[in-house]
Order: sequence, then structure tokens, then C-alpha cells
Amino acid sequence: MSEDNYNNHLVFNRGCGGTVAFVDLIQEIKNYLDEDPSRTYALMIGTDSEERETGVEFVTAIVVYRKGAGGRYFWQATFVPQNFKSLFERIWQEALASLKLSMHLIEAVKDIQARFSFELHVDIGENGETKTIVREIVSSLRSSGLLVKTKPESFAASKVADRHL
Repeated sequence: MSEDNYNNHLVFNRGCGGTVAFVDLIQEIKNYLDEDPSRTYALMIGTDSEERETGVEFVTAIVVYRKGAGGRYFWQATFVPQNFKSLFERIWQEALASLKLSMHLIEAVKDIQARFSFELHVDIGENGETKTIVREIVSSLRSSGLLVKTKPESFAASKVADRHL
């Protein structure tokens, strides 16, 4: 499947309700930035997951943050019909889901990329059960050239995506 065909089949939920195709989501982001071009913006991607009896549900969020004035978000849920052997494996799958979507998003907004910062939010932190895997996952993700944020700054994953699990 070509990249354009892949992107055209992605459907997201709007935070305010309803659904939107990926290509239309890109236009909504551009329109939102055009509403107040004097503001500073951040575009954030984050994924969270939760184990279910028959597999793992993943929710990936795209957050467009108008610094100091709120924002908009979009989210997508997917279900993987398997449970992972370890927390590391599941968290790594969250990170890969965010990274994959980030690559598609960066390509789709390359014409306006100078208008915002781009952040990859990972649902891990220096405290709690993920503290032993933070360095490894963050180092791997940073090799893609993206700014990576962890808890407590990774709210696209730990708050927005988590809200829809």
C-alpha cells in the first residue's frame, strides 16, 4: 500500500467528537494554526496502552497545543490480539506506534513544520515500574531526531491517550 493510500485510510476521533480522515486532520491542524498565527504551537504524539483479557488496546493521540491558550486533539484506538511478555515489550510497542505516526505526520505537515515544535510523548518516567527502561527507550527514539518527553511532561500519552482507554 502506498504512503498516500495508507494515510487516506487512517481515521481519527476528534477530541470534541466525530471522526476525521488523516488527510482532513492535516487540514484541520493547518486551519487551527492559521486562526492565530502570532501564537507559538507544539504538535505532540503520544500512545498509551492497557492489557485486556484477549490482547492489548493502544490509543494514540495527536495534540495541537496553542501555548498559553489550550489546544485540540485527535485520537485513534487499535487492538492487538496478543498480550506481551514484558512491560518493556508493551511500552516499546507504544513508542513504535507513536514514532510511526510521527513519521507520517511530519511528512504531511512538512510545508508548515517551521510553525510549531514537534514532540514525541512516551508514557514512561523516572518513577514507577518503567524507571528501568526509560534510558533505553528514550535513546532509541531520540536517534530518530525527535524531541522526546517523558512523565511528567508527556501528557499527550499519559493524560490524553490514557483518557480514551
